Amino acid sequence: MYFGYDFVSGRNQLGSPEGFRPNQDVTYSIPESKQLHDFYLDGTWKNLKGSMMLISDSGSIIVPYSGKEVNIVTAGDANLKIKIDGTVIDPSISGKDVETLGRVHVHESGLYNIVQADTSEEHLLEILVETPGFEIFTFTFG
Repeated sequence: MYFGYDFVSGRNQLGSPEGFRPNQDVTYSIPESKQLHDFYLDGTWKNLKGSMMLISDSGSIIVPYSGKEVNIVTAGDANLKIKIDGTVIDPSISGKDVETLGRVHVHESGLYNIVQADTSEEHLLEILVETPGFEIFTFTFG
């Protein structure tokens, strides 16, 4: 799942009604209806060629998914809070980069493992971003 506008030809998975707007700051909202394997944004995000960057003081990313592992590729220094199905992620399915109370501190560019379950499950993942400047490139699922 790619966040940059340059990668969406034929595989646009941005479900927010505002859509991609290359090189613009867009204030996104979460629609009531969500589809599996699309992503949804809340807050103001700059649409970049290979990523999206949070411009507002806080924001969120919501992804209905099916799988046993979820990873994100990010950049910037940011604090994240991970929720599954509306509550803080349970330690039994927390990925290796999730600390206590569902916290993830992104401190360098790279891959962060946020969900690691024993079996493939369907959930609603929410990433609350508490720091402007957070940049997201991709989600990968296993």
